[in-house]
Order: sequence, then structure tokens, then C-alpha cells
Amino acid sequence: IHNGIDVAELDLAKTNDYRPDIGDFQDYLINVASYEHNKGQDVLLQAYTQLLRNGLRSALVLVGRKTPYLQNLRGMARQLGLQDHVFFIPNLEHTKTLSAIRHARLLVQPSREEAFGIPLLEAGYLGTPIVASRTGGIPEVLGSYYPYLAEPDDPTALASAIDEALFNPTETTGQIKLMKRRVATSFTWGTTYSAYESLWPAGPG
Repeated sequence: IHNGIDVAELDLAKTNDYRPDIGDFQDYLINVASYEHNKGQDVLLQAYTQLLRNGLRSALVLVGRKTPYLQNLRGMARQLGLQDHVFFIPNLEHTKTLSAIRHARLLVQPSREEAFGIPLLEAGYLGTPIVASRTGGIPEVLGSYYPYLAEPDDPTALASAIDEALFNPTETTGQIKLMKRRVATSFTWGTTYSAYESLWPAGPG
């Protein structure tokens, strides 16, 4: 399955100044996914708890399509004592979501299963560093040698990958540049259309 991004829409998002309300925090990590078990937000909450204990001072913003599972995540955040650190923003419009990604310190996608992952392309083009799980189509998007991949369902490995991405600025800056180039050359709708066109059977004659 080929997927792509609308470069014009993303370029327009760079002019949008929307930032999530995160209280007194100066910056934030973001996850963008429907609130579902297979998206791994519960794993992210556990990893984030570990990072806070180790001195992280960033908020965590969870943007997603509202589902009944959201209540599970809110309850888990309370149980972990994260109610003042985690900000849930359900059903945020796409333009604001893109702006929220652009302003984030890091996009974290800890999916247990993921066919592809459009937010990864969006973050890559917008220049936001990415940490994700090594599952499904994610390595295809980020590249098989991308350094900030963690095994699914492993909060400690996810916390370690986030820590490396945040506190290894030289490597992370290099990965941002490579990712933007990768997205712009391989995952625009123009290249996606060409990939589909190559699969169509040739006409008569």
C-alpha cells in the first residue's frame, strides 16, 4: 500500500501558530494516533513515567480520534500520577494537529501494530524528530537503519530511545535532515501516484 503527504498542506501548516495548552511547561512530546490499544499509548505513558523520574521536564500531549479507550488512558494517567503532565486533545482538526507536531520537541509513535503511519511522514517533513516502534510499515517509512526505533510493548526500550533522541542533538539533527529529504523524495502524492501507476496493467496495444 503506497501512501503520501500533501506538501502544499504541510508548507501551509508552517505558518500556523497553534500550540497545545500545556500549562507551565516550556515544551512537549507528542503522540498522534487514534486512542486504541494497538497504538500503544499505554506503553508511552509507562515510558514517560520513567523519563520523568530521570529528570525529563517536558509535557506529554496525546492527540487522537476519540474512542472509548480514551477513558482507559485517562485512568492510567491518573494511576501513574501524570494528570498534571499529560494533556489529551481528542478530535483536533488536522491543520492544528500539523502545527502541534511542528512545535513538538519529539513525535513518539509506540504502536503495537502499524500498517504505515502518516504522522511519521508529516513529522519528517515538518522537521520534528521521531521515535517509534519497530513494527509493521514503520521501518519502511523511517528506514531500516533509523536509530530511534524500539521494540513494541517495551516501555523501558521506548524510554531509552526517547532519551537518546532528546539528548543526542548532533545525531538527531542529522536524522531530521535525512528524514525530510526521504519524505520529500519518496512519499509525496506525486511519487505515490507514480508507484500506483506502475502497478496498473498496460492498456490494449
